Amino acid sequence: MLWTLKNLAPLGILVAGIIAVSYCTGHDEGSCPQFELLRGRDGRDGRDGAKGEKGEVGGIGLHGPKGEMG
Repeated sequence: MLWTLKNLAPLGILVAGIIAVSYCTGHDEGSCPQFELLRGRDGRDGRDGAKGEKGEVGGIGLHGPKGEMG
């Protein structure tokens, strides 16, 4: 039993991390301020990530709320 838990722990941590990042980057502005650079700020700068509401994707290539691939 303990051996199984030791082997599944890294997988659980990985899954939790993926869920946290997808949750924080997939919601509206302000849900996770620490990921603001990934989403972009207000549509003017694409170097740090996605541009704003209707902008294009820049930088690391994440989708904005209504963005298009750049």
